[in-house]
Amino acid sequence: MRRLILEESNSGAAIWSRRLAVLAAAVAGFGLIFAKFHYTDLYSAIAVVSFAMFLAALALVVAVFACINIWREGVNGARMTLFAVSVSIALLAWPVFLALKSFQLPRLNDISTDIGQPPQFSHDPRVVMARGGFTPGALPPLTRILQPRAYPLVQPMTLEVDAFEVFDAAQKVLKGLGWKVVDITAPIPSRADGQIEATSRSLLLGIPYHIMIRLRPVGDITRVDVRALTSFGAHDYGANAELIGRFDKALQAELDSR
Repeated sequence: MRRLILEESNSGAAIWSRRLAVLAAAVAGFGLIFAKFHYTDLYSAIAVVSFAMFLAALALVVAVFACINIWREGVNGARMTLFAVSVSIALLAWPVFLALKSFQLPRLNDISTDIGQPPQFSHDPRVVMARGGFTPGALPPLTRILQPRAYPLVQPMTLEVDAFEVFDAAQKVLKGLGWKVVDITAPIPSRADGQIEATSRSLLLGIPYHIMIRLRPVGDITRVDVRALTSFGAHDYGANAELIGRFDKALQAELDSR
């Protein structure tokens, strides 16, 4: 007598959910690599990553149908569905986090510790080329209104330290932070402010941020003002305030260690 072996079927939705999740992860990986190593322009790289997020969301939707199918029909596919859901949630976590921050923070991309007389970026052609051809203008009027309420801790530093020592410490701090210095001018007591312009890039997409540091000698006191902005997008999601905070904290620690 011949024995019949019945094969248990898998949920088609579970299979497609897993395929979509894997494809989303692969597309996101390519997009991040393209952006990080400048294989393409930033807008194109973000378009690729955005498409990956769409695939991840689609994988979640298909996973819902897979769960219904598994529950009703008793077919296999629970592990595949769990894998797809895990990968999709991991991919969507960052954009969801940014979306939540966009509701909590004002739509700003340019902030300064001095909103009355913010540090001005250089118009020198060499410096403009170093920052990718972008030349920041005046501080947006909206910043003057919204910044004090959103970022009350973004304030100038007043240091009882000689301007040249602060200038030296600032250069060391920028090197430690890994920011690229594109322009530098030493302070001249009672005559001219010291200025250091640097650029930083975000970890994942390499979004550029431009930072201008102004050192103003006032007798034996040095006032430090920092302006940070991004030329990409109308919302910085709090990144510029974080950059200013990191610099201020590192500068204070460097001066305290001397």
